[in-house]
Amino acid sequence: MCLLVTDRRRGDAPWFALTGDTLFVAAVGRPDLAGQEGAMARTLDDSLHAKLLNLPDTIEIHPGHQAASVCGAGMERIVAETIAA
Repeated sequence: MCLLVTDRRRGDAPWFALTGDTLFVAAVGRPDLAGQEGAMARTLDDSLHAKLLNLPDTIEIHPGHQAASVCGAGMERIVAETIAA
């Protein structure tokens, strides 16, 4: 699940997205954990390309965890980044 956050005090445009385990900084979530790798990979690809990567480039992403976590092998140590990056 991802949440797109708007702070109306800043304006009407969305500010950042809490991307959970879907999109990380320089990595994506793992579709192989539910035992339905093919279906989960298609769902992840759809979520990334049809929803998250279509957000404005300036939207910050804040993933559910970073490189120091057990699932974070190969991930960047940066804790947040923009969609454009």
